[in-house]
Amino acid sequence: MTKRSKISVFGSALMTVLMMTSAAQASDIYIQPKAVEIDSTLYERCGEYCPEMDYQLIHTGQMWLDSIINKDVLAIIDVMDENDPNSAIAKQAKAFYDKPLVTDRELARELNRITDNLIRAVNTARAEDSIYSYSVMATPSMVGMHKGLVLMRIDGDIYTGGAHNLPSSYYYVFDLQNKKQLNLADVIIAGQEDTLEQKLYAKFYDYLIQMDVEPSSIMESWEFAVTDNFVFDETGVEFLYQPYEITPYVFGMPSLHLSYAELKGILKSQYLK
Repeated sequence: MTKRSKISVFGSALMTVLMMTSAAQASDIYIQPKAVEIDSTLYERCGEYCPEMDYQLIHTGQMWLDSIINKDVLAIIDVMDENDPNSAIAKQAKAFYDKPLVTDRELARELNRITDNLIRAVNTARAEDSIYSYSVMATPSMVGMHKGLVLMRIDGDIYTGGAHNLPSSYYYVFDLQNKKQLNLADVIIAGQEDTLEQKLYAKFYDYLIQMDVEPSSIMESWEFAVTDNFVFDETGVEFLYQPYEITPYVFGMPSLHLSYAELKGILKSQYLK
């Protein structure tokens, strides 16, 4: 397999048009793929053994939103730690992820760093006769809309050796009017956090029963907590957990769901359906 076929920068087409309507205005939101220039000579160092890289960056015309998604896409595939956390490169990377807005030039610079680190890791593994079939993937997609909010997700998957790969999936709820990513605290009525946790804990208990697992065998070893990884859907709110977050890897990504009826008195009224 050639190095060109091993490295897929734009693995899937991404083109979405959303109609945002409100009493004040109506506007089109376009979600398109973003291309940035990276150093193609990096791949000459790995030839046919290059790591598989499949990622997608986006452009919407909303720089604050693009920065959130594009930084998180890079964060997922940025799996190789810098050797020296106090080095100039490591400090530059931290500053990049801490910035609220990032430019195409900064995205390209960090992609070069990430790619270089992966290629170095592959070459080192080959030299040590270790597993060198590394792969990283992070692709954003549109989920839909709810009450004027834009709903997105990023699906990731990484493999850097070991027994198995590590998938991930992260939801995003964007308030375009206020130019803000909403977290759970933004949509839950203050003081209802414990009630929400109790309801989700009961859902988790039922989930384990449905999986033919004795709940106590999991709950003794894995601590349950409310996740901030949530999204609205037609019937309620989905809470999605990553592998190893509240269950062993074999359970994958547990999904717990509360209906809008169950969330009455917990979810702020403007988000109920």
